[in-house]
Amino acid sequence: MVGARGFEPPTSCSQSRRATGLRYAPNPLTLYNSLKSINLTTALNYKHLSVKILFMKALIQRVLEADVSVQCKVIACIQKGILVFLGIERGDTMEDLHYILKKVSNLRIFEDSNGKMNLSVKDINASALVVSEFTLLADTKKGNRPSFEKAEDPKMAKEIYEVFIERLKAMGIKTEEGRFGAIMNVRLINDGPVTITIDSRGS
Repeated sequence: MVGARGFEPPTSCSQSRRATGLRYAPNPLTLYNSLKSINLTTALNYKHLSVKILFMKALIQRVLEADVSVQCKVIACIQKGILVFLGIERGDTMEDLHYILKKVSNLRIFEDSNGKMNLSVKDINASALVVSEFTLLADTKKGNRPSFEKAEDPKMAKEIYEVFIERLKAMGIKTEEGRFGAIMNVRLINDGPVTITIDSRGS
């Protein structure tokens, strides 16, 4: 709700916006055998590794405010900054995570003193809110019901999601997070609007 004081969190379920179905498919994909013994947090420190683990998409929105609610309770919120919806797909290499992290942290989408988009979330000391979003990986080529067969196995995707958040924090970015795998209400005021999609295939 937007009132005299600006953006206000919902006070009841009736005031919440329609929930977004951020759930993984009921038939999880098989984990890659090559990943069973790998600690991702450790592996991320070695960019030369060529182990196939992930493929990523991120949808970034420049926001004035944003929050995430689960069962009508706000679990995370930020003021000015970026809202990042993160989708993790099977395949590709360790480089994908580094590519998305670098882009998200350095993307110049905030205006400087001349009104030009020339500053990153780090430059203005703003915040990030990261929400897991497997529906970014929807395949709509056949029929009208989207397929999510490309989505990573939930267990592996959660680990990657958590590492992504840890790395953002390590970069000095104030970072909040949604609840992985939960049904969430995501509310935001898009500033601009500015919405950008990053695909690790672009690397």
